[in-house]
Amino acid sequence: MDHTERSGYEPGANVVNLVATGVMVPEAVAASRLLEADGIHANVLALTSPRLAYAGWRGALEACVRQTGGRPGFWLRRLVSDDEREGEVPLVSVLDGHSHALAWLGSALGVPQVALGVDGFGQSGARDDLYRHYGIDPETIAAAARIMLR
Repeated sequence: MDHTERSGYEPGANVVNLVATGVMVPEAVAASRLLEADGIHANVLALTSPRLAYAGWRGALEACVRQTGGRPGFWLRRLVSDDEREGEVPLVSVLDGHSHALAWLGSALGVPQVALGVDGFGQSGARDDLYRHYGIDPETIAAAARIMLR
């Protein structure tokens, strides 16, 4: 879900990136729609493999440190504009696993981040109730985005 061409899109003022994996993508899209009603542009990036993305970032970082110095060239940085990097556009990540699995993304992109996920012992219940319990429901994702824009 890309809001970059929409009217009123102002990185640093009313834009946040939501990164979600798997079954959390529809929740992130729903959060984006909630935020849109508040005048917040929430782009949604679907990350299909956190493991491969992390391995790519670590590889680029290690190559940079060992060989070239400077900033690592990492493919994920191409998914966001220059205005959205370097602290301009915060990031909220969400997955139905431990939040630390995506907590590195803010560092990779040079932006502030809040990582949402299932950080406690597994529970049983209806999906919507569990998402709300763990704070990975659309309303909580949207609330995290609003906090990041303060």
